[in-house]
Amino acid sequence: MSKRRPKGTGSVRKEKLANGKVKWKGYVVCGYSTEGNPKRKCFSGDTQKEVQEKMAAFQVEQMNSVKVTSKKQSIKSNISLQDYVAYCLFKKQFNKLKETTLARYNCTLENQIEGSNLGKMPINTITNEDLEDYYDSLMEEYEMRESKRKKNPESYIKNVHKLINKSLKVAVKEGLIHENPASEIDLPKTMFEVEEERLMYFKEEEQKEFLKSAVGNRYYALFLMAFRTGLRQGELIGLRWSDINFDEKYVYVRRTTKTISVLDEERNKHYMTIETEPKTKSSKRKVPLTPELIEELKRHKKQLLKEQDKNYEVYFHFEDFVFPTEWGTMVDARNLTRTYQRILNRADISYRNFHSIRHTFATRLFEKGVAPKKVQKLMGHKDIATTMNIYTHINEEALYDDVALLDS
Repeated sequence: MSKRRPKGTGSVRKEKLANGKVKWKGYVVCGYSTEGNPKRKCFSGDTQKEVQEKMAAFQVEQMNSVKVTSKKQSIKSNISLQDYVAYCLFKKQFNKLKETTLARYNCTLENQIEGSNLGKMPINTITNEDLEDYYDSLMEEYEMRESKRKKNPESYIKNVHKLINKSLKVAVKEGLIHENPASEIDLPKTMFEVEEERLMYFKEEEQKEFLKSAVGNRYYALFLMAFRTGLRQGELIGLRWSDINFDEKYVYVRRTTKTISVLDEERNKHYMTIETEPKTKSSKRKVPLTPELIEELKRHKKQLLKEQDKNYEVYFHFEDFVFPTEWGTMVDARNLTRTYQRILNRADISYRNFHSIRHTFATRLFEKGVAPKKVQKLMGHKDIATTMNIYTHINEEALYDDVALLDS
């Protein structure tokens, strides 16, 4: 069997002690000095997995409870923008953000700010013109790179600007600069034509064929539930049996899951899945269960109990996930997506992402004449416009079918 180290373990390594025993060690970047040099925390354990779990848990804890640095700490006004943004991310106002938002900001820092001419500039020398030139160059670069993907670069620029603007606001409050040069910037407009993304869903026959091809798969009940409830992938992964009320025939959506990146010693990423509350109040919702789905969930639960008894020594009982791995742990979103893709191939259905199942649920409701407001509530949409976008798309598809009748 191959001794190759699993992808994503970064700098975690095995060390042989003087007494002959073996220990594993790993490092996580936990902050930056005022000069911008990374500070690292060391973790050790008896196994590689133990060290990786310690590193991941520390990173989440760090994101949740970063201590605010004392105002007396000396931060020089000539600190570079990239170092100051890093300082803000790990030490200042962003400690109240969700782990997922913080991970996204860190990605923006790494990919767009660090190493750029603007990123290397001292914050006390940056002007409006510097920012405008930087955004123009980003726009040109993005349009060339993304032209085939037909994505709008304006939202990309806004995300970069948002992070820079927030950081420089903090610099003003700390007295490092007199005014924020990013506060009144006109972001560049694109001449880039963006094609409206086609909303994908399963036609009724495709839905039947997909579920038929999924029979016998470990996650058949998950896929059936996705089609019958419209729950998001993250909501399905985080679902527990305590969320399902068989007597009153509903599932209560109270949490979701998200895969975030964790930094290692070399600031390479490996990934972990975390649980978090839904972003909006409307996402917390009760969704009715159909009789077919209830029967399948009960059958699925019996199968899990048998599995749990068989694998008692390694099974994680306390998690109580509805759709766990064979060890009772949370299923990895990427592995679930791979399973989904294999079933698509087996059913000979053209690719559409997992979220298309959610669109399919709304589509079936609209086809049955359910009012948009009711669909909005079941889907957990904050804005009725999101629901109506699906409704409008369905009506446009129907127009082609109606006109085709003229040839009959």
